[in-house]
Amino acid sequence: MENFIARHPMVIRRAIYFAAHYFPMTAFPYTTQVSGYKPPVIRGGRDRVVTCVEKMMTPQHFSCRDVVLCMRMWLDFAAAGGAVNAEVPEVWASGIIENYIRLNKAYSYSAQSVANICWHMSVTDLERAAAKVKETLHLEAFDPRYCNEEGVLTMLLNEGDF
Repeated sequence: MENFIARHPMVIRRAIYFAAHYFPMTAFPYTTQVSGYKPPVIRGGRDRVVTCVEKMMTPQHFSCRDVVLCMRMWLDFAAAGGAVNAEVPEVWASGIIENYIRLNKAYSYSAQSVANICWHMSVTDLERAAAKVKETLHLEAFDPRYCNEEGVLTMLLNEGDF
């Protein structure tokens, strides 16, 4: 709990404010199938997809935490036996970033905008890679494994499907 509070102070402040002023705290509308998740350790000697993720996201001013969450998603996908073609790391990096943006629901990027961020990747390739990652990892809206602070805040204030 302390780690969550330290990482998400904005969420805590807003939740307390809204709880005190706006919502009847009778029920929370979200559930998750994720339990017992242990994040992978990100080590030196990064693979090509992790390097692409970092190089694609950093110029777009995503936070370091966002980049780390995407790296985790890739490492989880690779560990889950996701069939990958190592010759096209840009495609897999774009699929990871697309899923990250969609599951947090805090960004308004279209698929074409994400493709442009990802070095003008083909939208078809991006969507194919994103679908494979989503299926393999059983991603859900506001997935707690990869949700950033903006995503948690958006979850508290909205409802919707992934």
